[in-house]
Amino acid sequence: MNYKCLIVDDEPLACRFLEDCIARVEILELVKACTSAVEALTLLQQRSIDVLFLDIQMPEINGIELLGSLNKPPRVVMTTAYDDFAVESYNFNVVDYLLKPFSFARFLKAVDKLSSEAPNAISAAPTGDVAASLDYIFVNNNGSIERLDLRDVYYIQGMGDYIGIRTADKTLMVRDNLKQIEQLLAGSRFIRVHKSYIVAAGKIESIKGGAINILDEKISVGALYKNHFLREINKLKIG
Repeated sequence: MNYKCLIVDDEPLACRFLEDCIARVEILELVKACTSAVEALTLLQQRSIDVLFLDIQMPEINGIELLGSLNKPPRVVMTTAYDDFAVESYNFNVVDYLLKPFSFARFLKAVDKLSSEAPNAISAAPTGDVAASLDYIFVNNNGSIERLDLRDVYYIQGMGDYIGIRTADKTLMVRDNLKQIEQLLAGSRFIRVHKSYIVAAGKIESIKGGAINILDEKISVGALYKNHFLREINKLKIG
């Protein structure tokens, strides 16, 4: 069966990511992405919805309040940056609780719970790591949300409360942290090599003396990340 889905999230970037995830799963069908609980409540009164991808912190009515107002809520997957409401949300028998930012691989685990009687029905990536098929992300750059093709990214550098995403011709400064972007890129060809760096394996020019040559930088491989880095490189090495 196909599950008719409704996204409720006041963050445009989060909505776009969920729309992309839903589009890549055959058994999911997006009905609409709503930016407020009020808008969603109106639609839920008019349409039959099977799955609600629901944010919690929203203006006017939050996600928990929306659920409490429904006599027969659809199946719910919470999508939020806050874990404070996890226990309360499970009082509504939610299917899963996804902490932002989450990867496509983590999204699939939530979807798999929707169809325990037919778990193999989910087909988005036929083989290999599902996150390896992630081609792009959306970046909030100076108030403008921009699509960024991951094939253009050489490395990502942590800079306190910001990360610098380096391409061939520019560095995008984004208010975020390496841990979150590392989770988003989990399973892809990006490797954490240092407490301050994630590099694109396909952009590495050479490795010598414990340092990676990439674009115009020499990036040292941290001791904590060395073994994992070498394992990943050895998978792609000949000779």
